[in-house]
Amino acid sequence: MPVPKSLLQQVIALPPFLFDRKIHDSLAETPDIPMDSSFPNPTWTYAKKSKDGNRLPQTIAHRGYKAKHPENTMGAFKGAVKAGTHAIETDIHLSKDGVVVLSHDATLRRCFGKDEKIIDCTWDYLSKLRTLKEPHEPMPQLGELLEFLASPGQEDIWLLLDIKLDNDADTIMRLISHTIQRTPPSPTRPWNQRILLGCWACERSSGEMGMLGFVMFRCGNISDEIGTL
Repeated sequence: MPVPKSLLQQVIALPPFLFDRKIHDSLAETPDIPMDSSFPNPTWTYAKKSKDGNRLPQTIAHRGYKAKHPENTMGAFKGAVKAGTHAIETDIHLSKDGVVVLSHDATLRRCFGKDEKIIDCTWDYLSKLRTLKEPHEPMPQLGELLEFLASPGQEDIWLLLDIKLDNDADTIMRLISHTIQRTPPSPTRPWNQRILLGCWACERSSGEMGMLGFVMFRCGNISDEIGTL
């Protein structure tokens, strides 16, 4: 089946079952954004060659290793790295007092059993909550995950941030930027070579949003583009 051009612009890597092998290898060799583009080029997200020379897609742990740990917790992220993931995907929200926290949902109901919205709660309140799923872990801040990824031995792991629409765009981007600036990167790889900013409404460039040099792409619903697989 043909793959719409708009889909190629919205996702980092496409499932190999959508293509025959020649098309898959061609896309890996010639990314949708050319190498001489003025946009930052996220080469670290490309398919990697295996020992036998075949190109293989990278694995991205969606909300961490949530099959064995509560999603979007430090246990889930560390478990994913231990299992051998290439990257971690997580979701960004803001607390009432401007702390960048990691949660897929805007409310606390599904994961923590509370009715409040995250944006209506202070970090002091959020930090005391524990997940309904065992082993009952706390909600982490973005800074905690960055500190873990900056630790020795984690330099090859990259991060995909899914920035939700529930927060003011200028405010959340400014606070993400401040969080990244406060967290020293690993000596060998700066953060702009490890972090992708996924936004559901990209109306301005990453530089205009205070994230100069970082790759920003527009999230989208793949099923809207290619139908039900």
